[in-house]
Amino acid sequence: MKQSSLNSFRSGCIARSAVSALLWGAGLIVPGCSEKVPVLPSQAAKIGLDSKIEPTESHRKPVPPVERISTKVLFENWAKEPVFRFENGGEHPQRSILETLGGGIAAVDFDRDGWPDLCFAAGGKFVREDAALSLQGVPISLFRYRGEQGAGWDPVSREAGITEHELFSLGVAAADFNNDGFLDLCATGYGPLRLYQNQGDGTFLECASGMTLQDHDFSTGAAWCDLNADGALDLYVCHYVVWNLEAERACLKGKASPTDICGPKSFLSASDRVFLGQGDGTFRDGTAESGLQPGGKGLGVVAGDVDRDGDVDLYVANDTTANFLYLNDGHGRLEEVGALNGVAYDENGRATGSMGVALADYDNDGLPDLWTTNFEQETLGLFRNMERAQFHMVSRQAGVTVINGEYVSWGTAFADFDFDGDLDVVVSNGHIPDYVPQDRLAQQPFLLINDGHRRFELAGFPSGNYFNSVHTGRGLAVVDIDRDGRLDVVVSHLSEPASVLRNMTNVSGTLLEVTLVGRDSNRDGWGTTAILETSIGLRLRQLTGGGSYLSTSEPVLRWELPPETALKKLTLYWPSGKVQVIEHFRNPVTKPKEATAISRMQLIEP
Repeated sequence: MKQSSLNSFRSGCIARSAVSALLWGAGLIVPGCSEKVPVLPSQAAKIGLDSKIEPTESHRKPVPPVERISTKVLFENWAKEPVFRFENGGEHPQRSILETLGGGIAAVDFDRDGWPDLCFAAGGKFVREDAALSLQGVPISLFRYRGEQGAGWDPVSREAGITEHELFSLGVAAADFNNDGFLDLCATGYGPLRLYQNQGDGTFLECASGMTLQDHDFSTGAAWCDLNADGALDLYVCHYVVWNLEAERACLKGKASPTDICGPKSFLSASDRVFLGQGDGTFRDGTAESGLQPGGKGLGVVAGDVDRDGDVDLYVANDTTANFLYLNDGHGRLEEVGALNGVAYDENGRATGSMGVALADYDNDGLPDLWTTNFEQETLGLFRNMERAQFHMVSRQAGVTVINGEYVSWGTAFADFDFDGDLDVVVSNGHIPDYVPQDRLAQQPFLLINDGHRRFELAGFPSGNYFNSVHTGRGLAVVDIDRDGRLDVVVSHLSEPASVLRNMTNVSGTLLEVTLVGRDSNRDGWGTTAILETSIGLRLRQLTGGGSYLSTSEPVLRWELPPETALKKLTLYWPSGKVQVIEHFRNPVTKPKEATAISRMQLIEP
């Protein structure tokens, strides 16, 4: 569906802004901040040593408290959470950038039993044999939820056939790449990319080579999406830096302490890649024909219809270089416009250390907005869509800058935790090992509550609550684990077990939850835009690929609405171009002893 067909949904939108283009022309935004040169593995040993991470005096001071508001939102740790701990190899005396990144999560229903399961990227370790140091991966960890048989998870990686050790795993991107009805797993990290095909019987078959999905670069975030609208899922893979143990030793040479680490500026950028699905389960490298820019140091990526013209665009969070915004011409050709459209840099024209990313309509104006999590001394990035994918950074106006710059932020997601009809934001935080003293490594996470007037407030929690204690947060995913209608949060950590946070908020209202079944589009409808017309206005949702930090949240469309909100019409814009209109809704089911009415629908593409 093209732009002209969607304008009727855009009430209250501000006219297209040319601020970013003017800044570019005036030289206030410098294009040279983004590396634009190809990188070869042979260049790794030629890395300069002038950009190491160096702690300053401020890193040794306590983090000042941040003012928080009281809120009705309440989370509690799941009593029987899966016992999982990411291995970052930090027990070895030589520190490396690989050890700082942590792991991601996939929170999806792998066995299609109606209950969500969990998969964690598990990391790896350094191994010394005969005086030679090498890396050994740890297989990704799969946990099956027992559901109605009793709350809790069973570790099933070995039974599922996931046992290989080649990949130092960092991220997990889940999707049904072959459209057979079962979600598959793509694991990223240092080593060969892994693609685990779901056999539908509880087991997985590693098939990356057989499906010609071959990638040996340092991969991080990944997003499944259909760039050319042919019904076959494509895969965008972020690559971080050109790194190996030899490059690390070259960087550390001459440093006073063997426990020091080298930051991303010490290494050359690795370039991202696109793999195009062929419709038969195999892939081919479409990087050149898609028009990707070289370089980037990508960590996070989200795929969705940013400019509302009916095709899938991409936003890439890069670490210390300009972020990328790729707009799709409708045929899979991507144009990078991050600087021109106002999302490559912060409000001062500086590249940030971006990690996590999200795409959603936080202000309910019918336009998807962008959000990034960043390194310390950098503002969390909220970019408001001013129409036609022209953005303005509004972190200060939205109250986000109340959070001081001592935090390093990673996983993130937009979600309506309090059923008031607008989207809140959750963020995991944690510093870099050996960059700050041990008592500064763990940090408090954030829950930013949307007040419905384009501003956020930082939620406060009781003493002892997860959100009122410190953690080494990394990957984050949202999912309704217990199927009570309230979104829960799963967080992976760098040096502590993962946490499952059950949403115990006393809410009232109506939940509309929609799962998709594509026919001409991909099986799970990744890239679909949905607009719900209600008595309190229009509410836009998209089923986005990627997002957060190295993680995959449950692939459903959700609308949490206040009490007495009437549902009028739901319009779906499928990736194939088809439009589906729903004007009759099932009677919502009210849970016992709760005031929340839940309506769950499965919609099949016409």
